[in-house]
This record gives sequence, structure tokens and C-alpha cells, in this order.
Amino acid sequence: GLPRHERRLALATKGRAASAVGIGVLAGLGTMVLAAPLFLVGEWLDPSVGRRLDDLADETQLSGIIWADLLVVVALVALAPLGEELLDRALLLRGLARVVSFLPAAVISSVVFSLSHLDAWILFLWPRAIWLVVAGLVFAWVYRERGYACAVAAHATVNGVAAIALVASS
Repeated sequence: GLPRHERRLALATKGRAASAVGIGVLAGLGTMVLAAPLFLVGEWLDPSVGRRLDDLADETQLSGIIWADLLVVVALVALAPLGEELLDRALLLRGLARVVSFLPAAVISSVVFSLSHLDAWILFLWPRAIWLVVAGLVFAWVYRERGYACAVAAHATVNGVAAIALVASS
């Protein structure tokens, strides 16, 4: 019952989970590299973006309680990528790709991915919303080309960089 590209992928990647994870890590790092120019352009177009980023950094601090902070980091780096990739790629993207071609399915699932991160800051940090759609497209592409483990690794890498920044700022 798998689409042809997934049957091909299943045969091609059998026993290659380590390479899929490595490619996922590289894709995640590449996604983070894309964020910098997007936020720089956003700040150039809208100078208030920089102030809002500073405000966000002030509001997103760890508690200082070691076990609680560790739980936040584990949830951010491990649990969130597993669940979000399952919902947004393995279920939504695959379901949409059975009805429409891959590109529209990837765009729709990426917009849903961005909206699932809806909070007070996404409305005021429009570069973040755009970046989340771009990240969703990257995750959709690596999911299609290398599978679930690769998409989770890419997503976990992005969240890992965010966790490092969160820990460093506390």
C-alpha cells in the first residue's frame, strides 16, 4: 500500500539508519543556516523584529531547577521531533501525497507545521513564521528522500541548537 517512491525508499535505505540520521543532522544544520539571513532581512525590513527577538530571549528562560530544565530539554530535543514528524510528515504529508502531488502536499503540511507552533510571538515575529514553513519544507523533503528517522534527526538538530541557545542564555 505504499506509494512507489516510498517502496523504492524502503528498499534503498534498508539497513542504513545511521546514514539517514547523519543526513538529517546535516539538513537540520543547513536549515539553521537559512534562519540567519531570513531574520537579518526581516530586521532590515522591520526594525522592530530585533527588539521583539530580544524580548523573546528575555521571556524564554529556564527555571534553574535542574530536573525541570533537563525535562524541558529532553522534550524539546527528543519528544517534540518524534511527535511532530509523526503527525506532520508520516501522517499528514503521506496522506496528502496520496491525493495531490508531493510539492503541494509538502507546502500544506509545512504551513500546518508552522501553525502548530502558533503562539503570541509568531504573530509579531513574521520571519519566524516564514522560517518554520521553510523548515517544514526541508523536513518534508528529507522525509521523502530518506524517511522518518532522517526527518526526526533534522528536526532534533534544529531543536538541539535552540536548546543549546536556551541553556546558554540561562
